Amino acid sequence: MSEHHSAAKLTPSHHILGEYGDPTIGLAQPLKRHPTNDRLTVYIDGDGNPQETTDPSPQNPVAQRLAAQDRGAWVVGRPCYQLEQPNVDCTPQVWRGARYGESVLLAMTKVIQQLLAHTGHQSIRLVGYSGGGTLAVLLSDRLPSVIEVITLAAPLDLAAWARARGSLPPEASLDPLRHHQTGGASGMTRYTHLVAGRDSVVPMGQATAYSLRFPEEQFHTFPLYDHVCCWLRDWSDILKELIDP
Repeated sequence: MSEHHSAAKLTPSHHILGEYGDPTIGLAQPLKRHPTNDRLTVYIDGDGNPQETTDPSPQNPVAQRLAAQDRGAWVVGRPCYQLEQPNVDCTPQVWRGARYGESVLLAMTKVIQQLLAHTGHQSIRLVGYSGGGTLAVLLSDRLPSVIEVITLAAPLDLAAWARARGSLPPEASLDPLRHHQTGGASGMTRYTHLVAGRDSVVPMGQATAYSLRFPEEQFHTFPLYDHVCCWLRDWSDILKELIDP
């Protein structure tokens, strides 16, 4: 499967959830009600189970649960995750080596643009958990409407992340350390990275080189958190006290 071939076929649009977990929506027509503010908030979930051969969907969709605490937020799914029907283009390479690759980014960019037109918002805040944070950073380089990116426990230097885990980095993926551009596509996107001090899945040290390369981006460390605990428990407070004080 080539990157060009899959880019045209992969779509996460079936997994767009509105506030309060609305079911699948059609993006062809704009919403009848006008947004209460100019910013669309979009959550992106983690890598789930990339070693699975047919369905990599996370058993614990952390980003979806975080979004439920963020009034008006939406969740955009990842290609080949939580499929309602089989897709012949969904091979394991999509959620393994190419999980942060061009075809995935192209598919998600298209859907987020459609969602923005659908809701009538003027700008976007992307919130990504784990590998969803990796995607959020890379997507911000393609979407000028993204004005803010928030990552939680996200791999930002894929080579360092792989070394810390004793593995190889995803071979057909883009590495934020090497491919991300300062300020994103807008030139003035604000980045906030939330790091867990006890994270053994995405160790905090993997982001050292990234933080040095992009010193204008903010990092906040939560010393007692790990990869899962305690984002869900404290998310409402983090939003109020740190993100939107």
